[in-house]
Amino acid sequence: MRLDGYAEAQLPNGETLRCESEGLAVWIPYSGNGKDGNLAWSDRQSGEVSVKNPDEEIIAKMCRIAKALDARVQGDTGEFYDEDQIT
Repeated sequence: MRLDGYAEAQLPNGETLRCESEGLAVWIPYSGNGKDGNLAWSDRQSGEVSVKNPDEEIIAKMCRIAKALDARVQGDTGEFYDEDQIT
């Protein structure tokens, strides 16, 4: 993980969208990095870490981090994830 404090994305019209947050980090070795301009961004705020549209690889990484922090991974609809359930 690399703590950047900001994220940038190129919009179709050529403009750059920039979001700043002290907790913004990117998972560097994620296999999907760079595909279609994607990066595995996460944001820590108010004691929670948020990731938008995580795939199974990102959820598994989140589960490993949560285990180290004695925390849990919970989805948008209240479901909990366990690393043993991720394929």
